[in-house]
Amino acid sequence: MEKKKRRRYFVYPAIQFNFIALLAGSGMVLSLFYSIFFLYIYSQSTSSLLLLVEGNTLLEKYLLTTERLLLIGCILIIILSTLFLATLALLHSHRVAGPLYRLEKILEEMKRGKIPESIRLRKGDRVTRLATLLEELGKKIQEEEEKKEKIKELMEAIDTTSLGKEVKEKIEKIKSLL
Repeated sequence: MEKKKRRRYFVYPAIQFNFIALLAGSGMVLSLFYSIFFLYIYSQSTSSLLLLVEGNTLLEKYLLTTERLLLIGCILIIILSTLFLATLALLHSHRVAGPLYRLEKILEEMKRGKIPESIRLRKGDRVTRLATLLEELGKKIQEEEEKKEKIKELMEAIDTTSLGKEVKEKIEKIKSLL
């Protein structure tokens, strides 16, 4: 079976942006703290070494260059880990936002009177319990509509000519409610 290409990356932007911000922001903050801690430890150890190798300009340049490269490396790790976590959050958010979007569309259809026979979600999607409950609700509404139609048919079949005025009025009121 051919895999469908995603048409929209943000199906429920409010939910997805919050999820991405939470996950990627947390990852960025953690990476930043680890980088600061690592660079602090490195700079403390190199400053002691710089005192020992004072006068050896080649070794001093090497230690300072290494420190700059580590700083650049830490910045790259922060950026890449943030991008990775943002992408991961976006992909994972589809397992929640996609079904919620679909269930919202189904509810709009139900509001217009079209009740689906079944609700199918993708494998791995979240909120399956909500989809099951919505499907059960749709079946219950369908059953009630069928009962209503049967009552309507029975009400139409009642011969009201031999009934009193008050009974006729009540039957007409019931028919109008159906």
